[in-house]
Amino acid sequence: MPLRKSTVATTDLSIYVVDVTPDGQVVTGGSGYDDSGVQNRIDVYDFSGKGSKLVPYTSLSMESLRSNDISLAVHPSSSIIAVGLSVPAPSSAGKDCKILDLTGSSIVPRLAVRINSSSQSEYTQTITRFSASGKYLIAGFSDGKIAVLRYPSMTGLFPPLTIGEILDVDLQTHCGEEVLAVASPKTIRLINVRTGAVIEVIESPMLNQTTAGTFAACRFGRHSSRGYLYAVVNVNSNHKSGAFICLWQLGKRIHSTLRKGKTASVTRSPITAFNMSSDGSLLTYAAEDNSIGVINASTLQPVYRLRNAHESPIFTITMSSDNSFIASAASNQLRVTPLPNTISK
Repeated sequence: MPLRKSTVATTDLSIYVVDVTPDGQVVTGGSGYDDSGVQNRIDVYDFSGKGSKLVPYTSLSMESLRSNDISLAVHPSSSIIAVGLSVPAPSSAGKDCKILDLTGSSIVPRLAVRINSSSQSEYTQTITRFSASGKYLIAGFSDGKIAVLRYPSMTGLFPPLTIGEILDVDLQTHCGEEVLAVASPKTIRLINVRTGAVIEVIESPMLNQTTAGTFAACRFGRHSSRGYLYAVVNVNSNHKSGAFICLWQLGKRIHSTLRKGKTASVTRSPITAFNMSSDGSLLTYAAEDNSIGVINASTLQPVYRLRNAHESPIFTITMSSDNSFIASAASNQLRVTPLPNTISK
């Protein structure tokens, strides 16, 4: 069967985040442009794989302090969508996280909670992510705080920690403990979720012993890649630019030192978005040159690349649960890119 062509949908929103439900529906979060009158909105599209178009399915408008602040995550095994918003901190009634249920042809609000008790005039839940098990929800904020909640009770495991600039987060069970990885430009912190204590701090590496890099993203391996931590390291200097994937092997005990493994060059342009497939076999990325690609998580070798996937910078990318397509977004453009069977199977 020939590879189906990519399909693109253009919306009246600027799309900030995209995710995919377990049954293949594409979910986006975005907002209208200045003076457009459109608030934050969740849009759901059908893409069953049988057709060649993204078909609008349902949507839900949401209020927020600012119209361009929204993050979301789809639960790995259900139709639940967690949404992070910006709220005015002095308002005790402000809720920074909402739980929605994609039921039938509607998005139904189920729960709204306040996670961050920041005293700043305003803040934003910039990162919202379910753990791979679906038992935990991680929230990262623009004021440098991070929180981990049990799902579905939405009770915090510890008071929000102040980390600093948060670029990415992930969580995995290791040696009977839940371990949180938090990526900042110069460090990746591993935190014991039960105690809130920092287990280890990984400093941004020197590549080729001369070139300093900065972290951009992190993910724990899953299934076949379990027991490893992946990190994106960007290099952008007068002499060299590009992106690398670095791999660390977790120790046999919770406080064991990580062992540095492979490092592989991925692109000659810094990576702007990064994700891992549900089965842990593939890594997907978007680069500053507007290309998207797929990497084998075991070998760190590229297996697919599409140049000029979008006309503007790509800051969100994900993959369907069956690895059959990539969903990416830039500005007001949503793109679904089918993958060859040799990759997805």
